[in-house]
Amino acid sequence: MLIDIDNFKHWNDTYGHALGDQALVHFADVGVDILNRRGVLARFGGDEFSILLPGMHEHEATEIAREIVGAVNHTPLVFNGRKLILTVSIGIASEEPGDERSDLDVFARADLALYKVKQAGRNGYATRTTTVNAPRSSFSGRSLAVG
Repeated sequence: MLIDIDNFKHWNDTYGHALGDQALVHFADVGVDILNRRGVLARFGGDEFSILLPGMHEHEATEIAREIVGAVNHTPLVFNGRKLILTVSIGIASEEPGDERSDLDVFARADLALYKVKQAGRNGYATRTTTVNAPRSSFSGRSLAVG
């Protein structure tokens, strides 16, 4: 899985790096809670994360992505006394039994799926071959909802 925090650059530019840093930690905490030792969450730059799910099929990874999107949407980040709602976009790809493609090919397929989610408006998840799935209470516009 490849994951981007939606509109992260806008947050950093508008509200400062302290918010951006806290958003990264907040997402990592939510992601680790959802994974519960089923996989490995890693940040590899900016607002980009990767989740490795060894031995897991694509349909299982899709269920985890659904859980992550829902948990992120329903777990506010509190910053300077304000509740902020993050959204994330997730691209999913897996290496199936007998698949002779390289790890880089799997990464490229996840990146294509992530791009598809972003093109559809963000705040969701997809595989390269499925339609984009987004929560019913999808946030529109900027991913920063202030309460």
